[in-house]
Amino acid sequence: MHLTLTDVLTCPRCGPQHGLIALSERMEERRILEGRLGCPNCRRHYPIRGGLVDLRAGVPAARETAPGAEQVVDAARIAALMGVATPGGFALVAGPIARRAEDIVRAMAPLELVVVNDDAEQLEHLAEHAGVNRVLIDRDFPLRDASMRAVALSGWSIEELRPEAKRVLRAGAHLVMEGKLPDAAQLAHEGLRVLVAEGETAVAVRSP
Repeated sequence: MHLTLTDVLTCPRCGPQHGLIALSERMEERRILEGRLGCPNCRRHYPIRGGLVDLRAGVPAARETAPGAEQVVDAARIAALMGVATPGGFALVAGPIARRAEDIVRAMAPLELVVVNDDAEQLEHLAEHAGVNRVLIDRDFPLRDASMRAVALSGWSIEELRPEAKRVLRAGAHLVMEGKLPDAAQLAHEGLRVLVAEGETAVAVRSP
C-alpha cells in the first residue's frame, strides 16, 4: 500500500467523513508492507499484511470468479477507456478485471491503482507491486467522496458496487463497465450519462 493512499482511505464503520491514520511497522519505497490503519473516531485498527489492506468490518463469504475471466481482458483497452491522461492521483478497479491490475496500471499514466474485493483469495494472487494497492472491503468503498480519477467495474461488481463507484468518482471522470450492463434508462435514473456503449462495454460519467 502506497503511503499516500491514506489521504483518501476512510473508516468503513464511521463513514467517508472519517479518515484513517497509518501506523507503519515496515515500509519500502513509501509502500507500507506491514502495519495498521487506525480510526481516530472509533479507535478501531485495520491490519496491513504484506501490503494488503484489510478494511472489512466483518468477514463476508467468498465469491466465485468465473474461470478464465482474467484471460479475456484487454488491459490496454480498459486503461484507455478509463481516460486518465496525466500522472498522479488514484483510480479504482473491481471485479474479475482486477486480476489484470498490474497490466492495466502499466498502460496508464503514472498513478496509484486501488484494487478492491471482499474475498482475500481474489487479491492475494497479486504481489505487492508499484502502482497497485490491494484493499479488502465489505460492500461500501472506504474512500472519500470524489477521490478517484476513474473507476472500472466488471462482472458482479457492476451491479453491487455501481452506486459506490459513482460516489467516489470525480466530476467528469470515467466509469468503465465490462460485462452484463444495465440499460441506459437505468443508468440515467442513477445519475450516470453514457458516453460510449458497445457490446458488453460501456463508459459513463456522473450527470451534472
